[in-house]
Amino acid sequence: MLVPRKGRVILKPIETERLASGIYIPDDAKNPNSTQRAEIKWLNPIDSGEVVSEGEEVFFKTHYCRTVEVGGEEYLETAIDELLGVIQ
Repeated sequence: MLVPRKGRVILKPIETERLASGIYIPDDAKNPNSTQRAEIKWLNPIDSGEVVSEGEEVFFKTHYCRTVEVGGEEYLETAIDELLGVIQ
């Protein structure tokens, strides 16, 4: 588990497109200013429930993120303010 700093969030991207060969093409490869969907994996307990909660799906701009690796898996780190919205 990774506890981000206050106002930051760790996201697990949701894959949106695969070719028949099984190759994944991320949205940002097609358009660097695109949005992407992700699940909120970790949130600082201070921020919990204020705007978003762990497990919610959100839209975010890909160019505001940093890649982090935890336990051999890649996640994205960004500011809560950079999230565009919660998918309900």
